[in-house]
Amino acid sequence: MSISIIGYDGRGKAIHEMFPSAIIYDSNIVKYSQNMDAALKTHFCFICVSAGEMEGGEINTSTIESIIKTSQARINIIQTILPPGTARYFAEKYKKQIVVLFRYCETENQHRTYLIGGECNSIKEVTNLLSKDLKHFFLKTSFETAELGMYVYNIASAMQITFLNDFFEFAHNLNADFDVLCKFWNLLCKYNPRYKPKNDLRGFTSKDFILSLSSAINIAEEKGINTFFLDGISRANSFNIRKNFYPKERHSSRILFYQIEQPYGCFSNFSKHPVYLKNKIWMTVEHYYQAQKYAGTPYEEELRMAPSPVKASKMGRKKNNPKRDDWENVKNDVMREAIFAKFTQHPDLKAKLIATGKADIIEHTENDSYWGDGGDGLGKNMLGEILMEVRSNLQQGEKI
Repeated sequence: MSISIIGYDGRGKAIHEMFPSAIIYDSNIVKYSQNMDAALKTHFCFICVSAGEMEGGEINTSTIESIIKTSQARINIIQTILPPGTARYFAEKYKKQIVVLFRYCETENQHRTYLIGGECNSIKEVTNLLSKDLKHFFLKTSFETAELGMYVYNIASAMQITFLNDFFEFAHNLNADFDVLCKFWNLLCKYNPRYKPKNDLRGFTSKDFILSLSSAINIAEEKGINTFFLDGISRANSFNIRKNFYPKERHSSRILFYQIEQPYGCFSNFSKHPVYLKNKIWMTVEHYYQAQKYAGTPYEEELRMAPSPVKASKMGRKKNNPKRDDWENVKNDVMREAIFAKFTQHPDLKAKLIATGKADIIEHTENDSYWGDGGDGLGKNMLGEILMEVRSNLQQGEKI
């Protein structure tokens, strides 16, 4: 019975320990980068690649979909965070057998608990494959429940980390022993020690936690679900990460921005500074940027007339409206055009941008790792890069 593993991170390595003869494919590891065709033709294919992040905190499922679409495996076993409903959609669209699998190992006795979702026959085959070890315990359920289970685990971990970070402040200010408090917490909750915050590294220890939070909040907003608690965790974590990665004494030449009411909030695409482009007035840069995804269609004008940048952002990300085919190739240029218009059409903004000198400009948010820094400094920060590029041109009196 053939087994393959696509993606050799911690999840892939754990499966490999169970099945040493499995075929492994990972494009980022040279010795495993040539096995794609073979990996897609096995009986069981474990998909362990990480999902990416899109604008606004949504999870990018395109890589997973590409694997499912081309896979010839009998059963595809997904071990990646997905928006609830995605696996069922892929199974029905591509007529493939899919199982969503999440494994949690308790630290004391390595007792493995699996949350497994899918159709009954597929679940049965996968549980038979994994049940060689009598320590395994399976919670069998639907696609959606298993997908949501991954959110439960990651967000619960995020909550615990944020809680301990807060108590680090108590300990630091009251001369209490934080290590003892952590040990006490472990005894109370059997909390995994590998998540213990350290004095030199604050905030989350896994980007999966940040992605889960952002995606869950995004999904909740679309469904009209109250997210006060998740918002609080997200804000607290953002604060902790900011203290860790951007302490003032070490990074005095950095300018962070995100919320429009904060210092340098005018650098945000949501700031209420209209731009004149394509012979029309756009309420904000966000209005223009989102509308250009649908340039030349009636929806472009609908987006221009959106009552707020928040609404324009949500409208621009609706999946039932297909974007222009070349969007990924032109989106940076569209953003550059809009930013240049904003900072040349508003003299006060131009002066403020030029006055930043040579400081690094960073959109600091865990909600976006492409336009922003991802909250941990590992994101591309493309909006910040474009702002610095425009600043350089303005400082030299040039035009883009």
